[in-house]
This record gives sequence, structure tokens and C-alpha cells, in this order.
Amino acid sequence: MIPYIISLLPKLQAYSKKLDETSLFVDQFWVVLEQDSDIRRKFNFRSNNELIVSTKGEVISGKWEYLPYDKSLLIEFEGKKQLLNQGFIEERIMILKKDDSFDYLILANSNKLKEITLGAITGILEEYTKEPEPVPKRVTVSTKEELLEKADHYFTNKSYNDALQLYKNILEKYGWDREVIEKRDICIYKEGLALFRGVIIVIIFIIITYLSVIFWELEG
Repeated sequence: MIPYIISLLPKLQAYSKKLDETSLFVDQFWVVLEQDSDIRRKFNFRSNNELIVSTKGEVISGKWEYLPYDKSLLIEFEGKKQLLNQGFIEERIMILKKDDSFDYLILANSNKLKEITLGAITGILEEYTKEPEPVPKRVTVSTKEELLEKADHYFTNKSYNDALQLYKNILEKYGWDREVIEKRDICIYKEGLALFRGVIIVIIFIIITYLSVIFWELEG
């Protein structure tokens, strides 16, 4: 479980608070969560820089200090000092990495959490890393009047092909309509006429080109 939690750290950085925001963790009890241990230690970072370490009711007094130049916590108890770097911090969870080590401390705020287990911590952290739900695209359903207005706009501006497609859609969707049929047929005629004119122009161009070639051959 702990290796999985550590693997989430790169995705959590964007959501992490900073260790210099000491109000997040001072004067609160933090439970140290370990993989294979039923013994729970509690840390209390007092505002006077005293560190209280409690294990099964037995208390050890130590010291803690925030080091701004390292952006780390220095803790000392039982004659040992540890330098802890920030992994992830928020008001319920702190993940601290021992300096120059692959060891981590995972701490849960007993004042903020009802369930203090690695599973509960994992669930909270996974919420941060979830991809946001895609916003469903709004499907715009046009009414017959809206489609007619758009088709008539194309018709008026002589965009007969666009108008023709809309008139066909209207007839397929809403059924027989004399006015729509008449305008559809006009669009078909206009499109056909435009095509016929195009063909005629091509034919004329070919004939002129052909006659020009013959003329130049005769002149030669």
C-alpha cells in the first residue's frame, strides 16, 4: 500500500501545500502510519518547537524546526536527528521523505480524520488524481422554423446547394410541405442550370482550343 501511495506523489504536487505553512500541522496530533506494525506513534509539533512523540501513552519530548533554506523539517528525539523533505502536505495528510533516502513518513491528522488507515489515506489521495469527468456536449435540436429560416437565408443569398440540403432535411424530418418542396425544386433547377452552364463553358473552351490549333497548323 505504501509504495502505491508514494507512486501518486508526482500527480499530487499541484495540490500540495507548503511546509512553511506551519499552521497546517502545528498543535495537532499526527499518527504515523506504517505497513506492518500495530504500534502507532503520534507526533505533536508544538508551537514552541517542542516535539511530543507518543507511543501507547508513553511520551518522549524532542524538538522540531522548519529550515527555510532547505524547505525541510528537522526533528530530534531519542538522541537522533532526522531531516524530512516535503512530499505532500494538506490539513489531513502529510507525506515526508527522509533526506537522501527512499524512506517516507506518512502521517494522518487524528483531529481531522475519523478513519486512520492506509486504505482511507489512499482513497483521499486518489480523489486528487482522478481525471475530471468530461462535460457532455450539448446537443442542439433545431425546430422546423429555425431550419426554414436558415434554409431561406441560403436561398436568398443564392447558396442553392446549402439551401437544398436543408430543405431535404426538413422534408425528411417533418414530412410534406408544399412551400418547401417548391423551394427544393428551384434549388435543384438552379444547381442543375449552374452545372449545365459549367459544362457548356468547358465544351466551348475545348472547341476554341481545337480550332486555334487547326488555325495555327493551316497558317504554318
